[in-house]
Amino acid sequence: MKPDMGQIFHIGYIVPDLLAAMQFWVAEMGVGPFHVQRHGDATGERITWHGEPMPADFLVGKSTGDVDIELIAMNGDFASPHRDYLRANPHGGAHHLGLLVDDFDAAIADPEIAARIITIGHHNGIRTAYLEGGMMGTTMLELIETVPMMREKLAAARAASQAWDGRDPIRYASAEVEALVMANARD
Repeated sequence: MKPDMGQIFHIGYIVPDLLAAMQFWVAEMGVGPFHVQRHGDATGERITWHGEPMPADFLVGKSTGDVDIELIAMNGDFASPHRDYLRANPHGGAHHLGLLVDDFDAAIADPEIAARIITIGHHNGIRTAYLEGGMMGTTMLELIETVPMMREKLAAARAASQAWDGRDPIRYASAEVEALVMANARD
């Protein structure tokens, strides 16, 4: 029997222009506010891809309502599953479905799951793994370790989304992150 893979709670999109993608979701879909952070080597995140260390630098915009929407833009040109996806899909698109996994160790120890892991890493004490899409085509699964801090962050983000009045739709973690998003925006 497979370990409990948890519930799907978010959709991760790879986008060529994070600012344009967030603006689209706000204007066309009414989703917001977006909270923007930098992930990767610069923030202490460690990722392996096919077992080898992967340099990483991503800009991530997230909005959490009933579904967590994660928009990911590359900040640099390095080999990664994100870059591969964007090369095959230059306009971007749905890259992965995120699942909250209570027993991360049991999930990644399952032989069938372990055989599909292409990336594994951690950020702020939360472990994650991407699984090849398999029968889902190019859409991968992201296993995200459920720790109390994760549930608290999701609850706070969901409350912010529910209380959102349409003002301040894009919220940057720092001036540096805002500058990076603006520098990577396409004209």
